[in-house]
Amino acid sequence: ETQAAASGRVTTEVKKSADAKRVDYARQGNKWWLTDQGIRERRALKFSEGVSAYIRDIWALLPKNERKKVEKDTYCAFCRAVAKILTGGTKGYDPEEDWRADSHGLGPMAFGLFYDAVFQLVDLWTETSLEADYQDFLRNLVKHLEKHLGAHSAQPKKKAKKAKPEPATVEVPAPRTP
Repeated sequence: ETQAAASGRVTTEVKKSADAKRVDYARQGNKWWLTDQGIRERRALKFSEGVSAYIRDIWALLPKNERKKVEKDTYCAFCRAVAKILTGGTKGYDPEEDWRADSHGLGPMAFGLFYDAVFQLVDLWTETSLEADYQDFLRNLVKHLEKHLGAHSAQPKKKAKKAKPEPATVEVPAPRTP
């Protein structure tokens, strides 16, 4: 984030509040996030149960390979869906840049790397360090991803197991007594 601010890709200060409205939300930054307290608060959120549960929900939406990892094409489709949800479009966006950064060049992505990438996304797009705000962001993201990924998402539908037929019950008359 510091490098991004120094390069001019992220704006951390404006002279007038009206100027902030002219800066694309994705390019806005807050120096407080880089203070010791800001870093501590964000680290604590990374492994909170509520945040973790939503990230696991997102992971569950994506198909995996036989080693239970997400392939590049799946991750790129996920990134395009997220970009569309957050910014309204994907013009000029190359999800392969995110793949290269988030997969660390290791090939199919395991849950740990996915978790880190999604948390970073939430961390960048949430304006406070309140757990409820992180959870709200993730809850809404899950809801929208379910719509966007729809038929392309999740694990392949499992074939319904045929129910074993119940044994027929036959009423046996009570024995007659002489």
